[in-house]
Amino acid sequence: MLQMLLKSNDNEQVLDLAEVPEFVLVQFCDLILRKRDLSNPGARNMLREMVSALKSKADKEPYDPVAFHRADLKAQITQIEGLLGNL
Repeated sequence: MLQMLLKSNDNEQVLDLAEVPEFVLVQFCDLILRKRDLSNPGARNMLREMVSALKSKADKEPYDPVAFHRADLKAQITQIEGLLGNL
């Protein structure tokens, strides 16, 4: 399972993907899609784990003030899964 290291000044936190704010996950997915070759199995696996974490968040009501609109988040998840399914 992937984890993320969040660093703020001297504080470091290691979080499971389910605990990472959704806007960070969405930005990271966008970064992978723009900068990585999806024929690379490592990039595909990373993207699948990010999408899995986003799916778990998309089914719940947002509690974060900077949360995505649920319909937009689900549409983005579907789009990424479509890209992964074509490989």
